[in-house]
Amino acid sequence: MPLNQTLSILKQLMKITEITVPNNRFQLVDFFTQQNSFQGLLLRDFLSKKRLSLAVTRAKEFGFTWRERDTIGNLGAHVYLYPNNRDAYFKDCAQYKILREWIFEKEDPTVKLIKLFQQNHFDIDIARSFSGHYSYGVIKVQQVKSRLHVDDICRLSSWGVAQDQKRQFSCVLMMNKSLQGGQLRIYNRRYQPSDVSFAYNFSTKANDGVREEIVSGCEFTDVDLNVGDIFIFPTDYYHQVLPSEGSELRTTALVFLSLKSNQKIEAFI
Repeated sequence: MPLNQTLSILKQLMKITEITVPNNRFQLVDFFTQQNSFQGLLLRDFLSKKRLSLAVTRAKEFGFTWRERDTIGNLGAHVYLYPNNRDAYFKDCAQYKILREWIFEKEDPTVKLIKLFQQNHFDIDIARSFSGHYSYGVIKVQQVKSRLHVDDICRLSSWGVAQDQKRQFSCVLMMNKSLQGGQLRIYNRRYQPSDVSFAYNFSTKANDGVREEIVSGCEFTDVDLNVGDIFIFPTDYYHQVLPSEGSELRTTALVFLSLKSNQKIEAFI
């Protein structure tokens, strides 16, 4: 696709402005054949494979500090894990920021992405509170199939950046790719409040995912990223990571973008 046809993707996604890029690595991804389909933004070769190989090695050296049901390990602070303890969250954010500078050799992918948007006149930055900056992102290692879910943080947190957003987007950087599988599957169904009836945990504050019959018969797209690619997509569409095979573990860096009511974009997790 010609470059001039891809420049308006963030205008379509975030309703703000157009961007310009120095090369043709931006790709528009059309998801579904139905009329109300949405589009995502794929940034090829955002970080070099050599740099990411070092980052994965260093992350393994440090070790992954917490686990979830669908992950082998996670490295970073995630706001939904601190529902009643802001001080602990921001303290951990500050510590993980230093660790990320070592892991990524001071070229943090979230910072690089923000600088790219800022150069194209976006009002965007890391979310900030009186207690400090929000997390720059989480590194995740996955192998098993994740439960079907949406990343709607405004339902998972009672405080902070999530409470004033018009739309939320996921930014996924592929750091290490499994030999087989590990694609991101996105379904043509957006979250609705009544969907809680399909949840494994009936609390609207839970992040345990939903039973897959909710997307029975839905069209879907499998997004297969290469190492170094970043993919940005609306998080209120149901999605899951497919199981992976082989000795190489699927490793990603994840951060959210929140479009605020004042048209500012804030990165957080």
